[in-house]
Amino acid sequence: MSEAPHHPDRGGVWPAAAAGHRGPGRDRGVVLVLALLGLVLLAAMVFYVFNIGNHVSKRIETQNAADNAALSGSRWTARTFNTVAMNNVESSRMIALAAVLDAVPMTVQHTLEDQTAFAQATRDQIARLDRGVGLTDDPWLRSGLVEAVETFDRQIELLRPVHELFNESGYDIARMTHYQDANGLRGELWRSIESMNAISRAAMENLAVLAPYSAHRGAQISQRESGFDAGGLLLPWESDIPWEAGGFDDFENPVTQGLLPPEQDDPVINRGPYDTVFGFWQMRSFAERRSLDVTVDQDYTLTRWAPQPPTQEIFARRPNGYLTWGAYTDMRANAMSLGVNPESGVSASYIEAVLDADAADATPLVPSQWARRLGFTADQKINNAFPGAANRTIVREPQWVTDYDAGVVIEAAGVPQIGYGAYLVFEYQRTEIADQTPSTPILSSWGLLRVTGDYFNPPGLARIGEHVWKDERLQSTPGVGGERVVQRFFRYYVFLGVNTGREAEVRNPFNFTPGERAALPGPINFTVGEFPPDEATRREHLTFLGVAHQPRRAAFWSDGFDGRRPDDRFVALAQAEVFNNHSWDLWTQMWHAQLTPVDGIDGWMNRLDEPEGTDQMPWLDANELEEVADYLTAVRPLIELMGGDR
Repeated sequence: MSEAPHHPDRGGVWPAAAAGHRGPGRDRGVVLVLALLGLVLLAAMVFYVFNIGNHVSKRIETQNAADNAALSGSRWTARTFNTVAMNNVESSRMIALAAVLDAVPMTVQHTLEDQTAFAQATRDQIARLDRGVGLTDDPWLRSGLVEAVETFDRQIELLRPVHELFNESGYDIARMTHYQDANGLRGELWRSIESMNAISRAAMENLAVLAPYSAHRGAQISQRESGFDAGGLLLPWESDIPWEAGGFDDFENPVTQGLLPPEQDDPVINRGPYDTVFGFWQMRSFAERRSLDVTVDQDYTLTRWAPQPPTQEIFARRPNGYLTWGAYTDMRANAMSLGVNPESGVSASYIEAVLDADAADATPLVPSQWARRLGFTADQKINNAFPGAANRTIVREPQWVTDYDAGVVIEAAGVPQIGYGAYLVFEYQRTEIADQTPSTPILSSWGLLRVTGDYFNPPGLARIGEHVWKDERLQSTPGVGGERVVQRFFRYYVFLGVNTGREAEVRNPFNFTPGERAALPGPINFTVGEFPPDEATRREHLTFLGVAHQPRRAAFWSDGFDGRRPDDRFVALAQAEVFNNHSWDLWTQMWHAQLTPVDGIDGWMNRLDEPEGTDQMPWLDANELEEVADYLTAVRPLIELMGGDR
């Protein structure tokens, strides 16, 4: 039997349990080392995952920046085109406005004098009827005369404040409409045209610099966390769009016909704004008609003064033609519409009133000579704008003689000369059926008639009262039971007066000299022949490559994580194009931009190696450009593999 180990403190004997074992303190050091190694590995894994996530995020951010660069540059180009188009169109509309607006002061004054004289002449006629002068068998005419007076009075109330504004307030509209007013100052419309032209020229002249800068800033904003170490560029370096500044006469077609300037106009590729925006389908004269089986038993004796009533009913009408309006035609029509019956339109001789009160509110100056006066005066003014247009520079002022006997004396003497006369025309209708009492005539229409002869005796008619003549028409149609229903129309002509006014000159808002005409601003257009709408032009001038880049820096262990990579930047590409699906010109504000797949990488790399114009782009760094070129060279095989070199 062996002896127990000797222990000096315990009688020289060790405890049997301690034989062959180390002390407990040494085990604690091993655990600590293992724990530290585990923490280091865990931290390394966390940092690695963080670096990977950060790189993925930066790659996405860089691609977004490339998209933004391509879109920012191409959208700047599209907005530039649209700005120029807007200025071209608005300049043409302001030229038209100068003619129409300058015609308003004279038109409103003359129309006010017309209606004032007509209202008084109609009141005098009512007074004669009330005194029992003639018309004992036609008492219903008085209701028409009363309606006419009420209409004239409403029109006078509308015209008087407008007349005070344009003619008595001290403000001369020439300060706005004339090229030079009485003080030799440029009119406000003309200053606006010159300003818009200056903006258009500046926009086109600086497009080659501002589009790339917009792309650069768009890329920077998308990479805001990377500061100014990040950037972007746009290819081609200079957006060389062929354009030219035309002369003032190039506005003639857009203003008068709604067409583009002669060299720019093309029905397929240069449709222009007046086609795509202001164009409309016109209801032409073609129509299908259905006869009403009308029998005219007795026609009007006097047919050349006022139009015949219709004997057929239009039951179907469809558009069969296309018409384009010019800026002047559009504005002139809008201004004239105040005095145009929406159903009968406008005539040089007979202006029919609107019996519907609601419709009369929409055309408040019917019946009057407003439309005729404004249209004629504006036409003389716009003809001064462009050479070769036939022009008259005079208009007859209203000087009405409403006394019938005084007018007869003037006609006999020939001094002053009578320009034209005016009558009120009332048409009443009565239904007559056999064995029934005829109905009371009702007013079916009335209007204002302008005559240029036979001022005091409508030819072929008998006078039935003082200053009143009557005409009749019988018209029969089949009734429900087979009998003929007779419609009897009474047409009355009531003398209003004759105009003995003198001829006045129409002032010219386009009062520039031939030398000044040559210096007037004209529209900005694409250069004809150098900018055709084909694929080569689209590729060369309207397709853009956006390139974005930012430093590649890992947050942890950057040298070890990125050290073996051939480049130290994230680089991304995006391609965009500018297009207009409606027209190929600088008149139609429908230019847009959109992203497209990247293609033609060889062409883009060639352009990258030819940095013309970069001396105007201080935001570009030569070292960065070299790094981007190296990157494109390195990834070119991958782009080809992905089909990006089509």
